[in-house]
Amino acid sequence: MSSRRTLLRAAAVAVVALLVLGACSSKTSKKAAKAQTLKLKVGLLFTTSGEGGDLAQAVLGATKLAADDAAKKKVSIEFAEADYSGDPKLIAKTVGSLKGKVDAVVVGTPDPAVLPSLDGISDVPVIHTLIGRDDLTKRNNVFSLSASDSLEAEKMADYLVNVRKYRRIVLITDTTEFGRTGKDVVEKALRDLNVEPRLSLTFSPGGDIHTSVAHAGQVNADAVILWVFSPSEAARIVVEAQHMGFAYQIVLSGNLATSTFAKNASAQVTPVAFRDGMLSVGPWAGPWFNLSRIVGFYTRFQTQNSAQAPVQAAAFYDAVAVLAKAARDQGGTTGQDLIAGLEKIKNFEGVGVPISFGAQAHEGIGLDDLGMYGFTKDQESAGGHYFPDVDTGGGFFSIVQGSLDLPRQYRFLTPKE
Repeated sequence: MSSRRTLLRAAAVAVVALLVLGACSSKTSKKAAKAQTLKLKVGLLFTTSGEGGDLAQAVLGATKLAADDAAKKKVSIEFAEADYSGDPKLIAKTVGSLKGKVDAVVVGTPDPAVLPSLDGISDVPVIHTLIGRDDLTKRNNVFSLSASDSLEAEKMADYLVNVRKYRRIVLITDTTEFGRTGKDVVEKALRDLNVEPRLSLTFSPGGDIHTSVAHAGQVNADAVILWVFSPSEAARIVVEAQHMGFAYQIVLSGNLATSTFAKNASAQVTPVAFRDGMLSVGPWAGPWFNLSRIVGFYTRFQTQNSAQAPVQAAAFYDAVAVLAKAARDQGGTTGQDLIAGLEKIKNFEGVGVPISFGAQAHEGIGLDDLGMYGFTKDQESAGGHYFPDVDTGGGFFSIVQGSLDLPRQYRFLTPKE
């Protein structure tokens, strides 16, 4: 009996010893992983031509800045550039060039035509920065730093109806997939506020826009919401409204806050057209955040690229920065490591709004992170001093403070309407 007890006791001691050694070994390996430089290869899907082509420099410049910063935290990032040159026929081949060769993909194009090809990538995280389709993040490996269409529509409707007190609102959309989606979400957002659109008009890209612009004026619209895929098409409508002398507020879907729109539209309209500003909606950075890191990013971008960054550049930087953090936190760069790491991200501060993900929440942008941009000839308008000094080439996008959900201690910043 005594001999048996001795054997059992010895076995128990051996098991405990093995468990302790295993725990120590695990802790040691994790420490070793955190001490070593991790190597991460990120695919950049973008276009240098067509819609979104004007953002190519921002994609490349902003992601390089993020890689430079990640290197300081022992995450070495190599990029695989995938440019489909605005040609729909090249999308599948371009996306295919990334499969099995990268640890993650950052999508720096606004074109939803890339989505079917991206469905073929399921083993590594895919982060969208410009496409806001509501069903975008249903796939387990897909994350978004772009506000969803429904959130943008809700913010837009809330500002127009509850702040501006508009009731006569006309919606103009194009016949693209983007326009059809926008039509549905904007109409719903307005109806949720008990406002029925006076008109909901559509046009074909490159086709007649005179009829829609005139019809909106004939019903004495307070505001016209443009939800169209192409900034150049939106610019045509703005110019037409100006030439016809209509004074309704022009409101833009978030994808139109670009230098392409600004240059095309503002070059042909008189300063009086900017009296109330042409508005757009998108993520913003509030005055309680660390402004030095936000404005500092745009300053660094301009220094290194000899060009001013568009507002969207913050999302390109953050997509790479958040991947680097996920890799470092997990101590690995496999697709599984990165997806698990991203789902643990809470209130990550890159250079845009704080980012949070979860196992069932792959949208990094929330309603409180959205504000309206007012397009002005200068930055002297309210909110300009809280927004990076980014000249589009034809004017500035400045934060409209009245559109923000400010914390109580900062509500004094919002002028009473």
